[in-house]
Amino acid sequence: MPTERLRTFFRYLLENKADSSGFAKSLEEKVMRAKIPTEQWRVQMTVEQEIYFIKKHAREDGYEEGYRVAVAEKEQAAEKEKMENARKMKTKNIPDDVIAECTGLSLEQVREL
Repeated sequence: MPTERLRTFFRYLLENKADSSGFAKSLEEKVMRAKIPTEQWRVQMTVEQEIYFIKKHAREDGYEEGYRVAVAEKEQAAEKEKMENARKMKTKNIPDDVIAECTGLSLEQVREL
C-alpha cells in the first residue's frame, strides 16, 4: 500500500494531476489549499522585501548613530582630560600661556580655571 501511494504521489508531481484514488484527490485538495494566488504572493514578497530593507537600513543607521555617539563621547573625554591637565598645571604655577600651548585650550579657557 505505501508503494502505491508513493507511485501516486510521484505521478501527481510529474503530471500535475490526480488520478481517481482517494489519496491523490486528498493530495490535490491539500496542494490547492496551500497554493497562494500570484497577486497575494507578490504582495507577500514585497512586504518581506520591505521588511528586509527596513531592517538593513535600521542596522546601518544604528551603526552610524553609534559611531557619531562614540566620536562625540571621545571628544568630550579628550576635552575633559585637557581641562584636568590644565588645572594640574595651574596648581604648579605654570604660566597660562604655556598651559594653553601645551593643552591646546584657549588662553581664555585656561584663565577661567
